[in-house]
Amino acid sequence: MLGLSNTVMRLIEKRAFQDKYFMIGGMLLTCVVMFLVVQYLT
Repeated sequence: MLGLSNTVMRLIEKRAFQDKYFMIGGMLLTCVVMFLVVQYLT
């Protein structure tokens, strides 16, 4: 794979795995905020 070493590939995979949780957490937080805004402003 383009001459990348296995350790670098593992670091990238681990980073992507962590980023997935940050993304899911951000999506949930955004949905909760939108829900609260709709509840209180309508």
